[in-house]
Amino acid sequence: MKTTARKQTGRKPSMTLDEFPVGRNRQLRYAVTRPQKSPARGTVIYLQDWGVPIENSRNVAAELSGRGFYCISFDWFESGSSAERRSSTVHPMERFRFDPEKLNIFLREVVLPDFPSPLFVLAQGAGGLFALNGHKSLLNQIRRMVIISPQMEVRGWRAHSLYHHYLRLLIMTGMESGRWHRESVVDWVLGKAGNHMIDTNPYWSKSILDSIGRITSPAYYEQMAVPTLFITSNRDTRSDPSATRRFANQLRFAQTVSIPGATPAVLEDKPFYVTQFWAAFDAFIPGTGAPATDRMLEETVFI
Repeated sequence: MKTTARKQTGRKPSMTLDEFPVGRNRQLRYAVTRPQKSPARGTVIYLQDWGVPIENSRNVAAELSGRGFYCISFDWFESGSSAERRSSTVHPMERFRFDPEKLNIFLREVVLPDFPSPLFVLAQGAGGLFALNGHKSLLNQIRRMVIISPQMEVRGWRAHSLYHHYLRLLIMTGMESGRWHRESVVDWVLGKAGNHMIDTNPYWSKSILDSIGRITSPAYYEQMAVPTLFITSNRDTRSDPSATRRFANQLRFAQTVSIPGATPAVLEDKPFYVTQFWAAFDAFIPGTGAPATDRMLEETVFI
């Protein structure tokens, strides 16, 4: 595979930046941090939250490296220099679309040929939603996943809700067909749904709800067989943690651990909460490869 020249950044452990092709004239960046222990215990694919550059994963990568794992992350939402290579005429809906094929290409072209198994996923926020949408690519490849505060709703609204339908109408009529002025559609939606719900990009909100809709169905619950640990926080202002717990209860091989007082960005939180997260991680990863979750985790208490 032809890639650009590698660039070394950081110290102890170093982070290596590279790119891989995902289509015609499109490259996505990825970052690799090597383990500080030998032999390696496996590889952790870290899927950061939306808008977080891969360079910002140094602290997470250092923790994983110290535990003996390779850490590899990629620019799944195409920010920075990766996005700048795309045409400026790309429709906003395409920019915000969660495309599991990117994950499939990343696994096939980068991870599987060059990095040791077993493979794991650590994902945060929208990165967790991206991983859940890509479960078909992960099945039979990934041993276990740890997902932190996945966004399972938008402003308290679920997939296929009235708000979701309003967003579809807003985009279809106010932003694409030109039959209505965008302002008139927004005013109409505000009158129906409340003005606190259109304070985020409608393309983004619709994409989130579309992605949630794809994973909250009986067919998905039956097919999703990657053992998964969900980490929730009662200070999550984007999504009610109970929505994550309800979702986890529908899956065959999933459980939830709550860290009271932590923020959804627990990996960047106060040391007290960060320590609790890594305790849960260490209890669940690497696991045995069996589909059932470890009993050790069930005995872990967080205060």
